[in-house]
Amino acid sequence: MALHITEKQVGPATVIVLTGRIAFGEENTQLQNKLQTLLAGKPCLILDMARVDSIDSAGWGTLMASFNCAANQGVRIALANLTKRLRVHLGITKLVDLFETFDSLDDAVKSFEEVDSRQQTGQRGRAKGELGKVG
Repeated sequence: MALHITEKQVGPATVIVLTGRIAFGEENTQLQNKLQTLLAGKPCLILDMARVDSIDSAGWGTLMASFNCAANQGVRIALANLTKRLRVHLGITKLVDLFETFDSLDDAVKSFEEVDSRQQTGQRGRAKGELGKVG
């Protein structure tokens, strides 16, 4: 199945809903181009992974590169709704500490809202659930 990408705004975050597989070739290039475009102007991105069938090594590489690029630009990216299979892959590959993950889209959006609220009031610190949470 080819990769289908849709975008929507939910609170302070831009949600990217991914459907299909992320694999070497057209799907990977499509995702890479979309993320590069969004990194230029969006401070908060959530990738909704609920409908992702599989990710190969090229797909994980694209996600890792995007997360590193985002960090360098001050953009926050999170993964939400990971399937059991994708969670296992994160654990096996030791990528669990690199990616910020949430059990649901709602949890991710709430975390972004908490950070947005703290930034508006001048508070510092991480929101609950940040970095490496797989759960």
